[in-house]
Amino acid sequence: MMSKTGNRQACLKSKKGFTLLEAMVTVAVLSFGIVLIYEALFISLDALNYCSSYFTVSAWMSEKISQAQNTLTYLGTLPDLDTSGDFADKNGSFSWRLSYGPIGEEEGLYQINIDVSQHKTKRALKLSRVSYALFKEEE
Repeated sequence: MMSKTGNRQACLKSKKGFTLLEAMVTVAVLSFGIVLIYEALFISLDALNYCSSYFTVSAWMSEKISQAQNTLTYLGTLPDLDTSGDFADKNGSFSWRLSYGPIGEEEGLYQINIDVSQHKTKRALKLSRVSYALFKEEE
């Protein structure tokens, strides 16, 4: 007859290591976790690219609006300013269109619209801005 100590040692010797099923479940759980981490990384990179494009285009639009306001304020028209086109930077290529027109009955008050859209991206960037200018006639 075997003693209790002998039984305990036999049980301990037979339970060494992991079973194949335990190892497979562990690998599956770790793989799922890694996939989730990579997905979060790619979403973050996409958001960073979108924000970078937004800030670049926003600054460019402010400059274009400022040029249009200055020209309309002193000339009353936009003869030498481009009103549409394309431009590119490190974040992609963009199309833009600038339009202006008088507002209501009042002489010399103009509304300026600028629209910019990005081409061929996963998350399309479309921005619009409206501004105003008052033509000052020299007396």
